[in-house]
Amino acid sequence: MSNRIVAVTNHNGNEIETLLSTFINDKIASYREPIRKGRKRGEKIGLSKKKYNVTLLFMLKKSLQEVSAKIGVSYGVIGVWRTEPEFQSTINRHYQEFAKLFLYRVQERVLKQDKILSENLQQPIEKLAPAPHYLPDNEFEDLKFYNPLLITVISEEALLFIEATLKVNPEITIPTMIELLNIFDSLPSGDMGKKVKVMREELRTKWILSMLRDIRNKLMGPMSEEDCKEAVVVLSSIIESYTTIEDH
Repeated sequence: MSNRIVAVTNHNGNEIETLLSTFINDKIASYREPIRKGRKRGEKIGLSKKKYNVTLLFMLKKSLQEVSAKIGVSYGVIGVWRTEPEFQSTINRHYQEFAKLFLYRVQERVLKQDKILSENLQQPIEKLAPAPHYLPDNEFEDLKFYNPLLITVISEEALLFIEATLKVNPEITIPTMIELLNIFDSLPSGDMGKKVKVMREELRTKWILSMLRDIRNKLMGPMSEEDCKEAVVVLSSIIESYTTIEDH
């Protein structure tokens, strides 16, 4: 085991790197505590190393007691820190920065789907699979340990992205919506706040409407064999999406 502050293990007990654990550990490793010498008394100089580390641990679903034990600061002191504007604004910056990174990685994954999808469309129509999704090992293995507030911020960023790009670049936006749904569907329902559940269903609705409109447009004109195959893949994906809901 390493001595990194955030360590994630898989079901085999092996330590793995996830998107969030890497983000937190890299931030902790690169942070340089501000120097107080030469500063006027009362002048703001930024967060101490321990205080900064605590802001990062609040990206995880941890209690004050757990954070206290990890950092070596009493939870009473941490409770006071949480009331300070600079402390809170630092947490919010982490949330916003990670949410953008999260969506960037999802888009990268979507781009890697193209080859899989192209190969899928070469199959006979009766053997077509639902739209594939690329899920690298480990990357989101700790999703259930995200702070619910972080999940909310990610969901909000996702909806803003969808609204901004759906009409401009549907070729990327629609597969991104599918991938986001795959990721959100991996969360147990009990780990999601009401707001996030509503956002997830909004995302699902936008995706389904977009895909159904695409099929309608194809049906209104002459359809090639590839158009027929794409329609089958889309309908299979929608069916699989609702099957996932029933399984939960």
